[in-house]
Amino acid sequence: MIIDIHAHLIGVREENGCYVSPEMRGGILYRYLKRALGLADVEGDDLDGAYRTKLVRWAEQSDLDAVGVLSLDGVYDDRGALDREQTQVLVSNDYCLEVCESSNDLLPICSVNPRRR
Repeated sequence: MIIDIHAHLIGVREENGCYVSPEMRGGILYRYLKRALGLADVEGDDLDGAYRTKLVRWAEQSDLDAVGVLSLDGVYDDRGALDREQTQVLVSNDYCLEVCESSNDLLPICSVNPRRR
């Protein structure tokens, strides 16, 4: 079996359990990544679905047997609460699991952060 174990999931919609800081969204890296992924014309809340569609298609059309899809945890304070001031990007485990249900070629790789409640 050939498995790519390091594919990042992109999510911006908070209802998906995702977060991208305003600084990150306004930065050149964010615009570059959108362009590099073929998503330059995709606006705000439509980004999650557009990237999800591409990720599934890329995985299914590749010669790989599976793709490990990573969630990305945020920064947490001593009480285990999310620190939005310190967090640049967050992609929740729940969203990762949901996206990976879209295709048998996607394997969820969830984040385990001992500081999170």
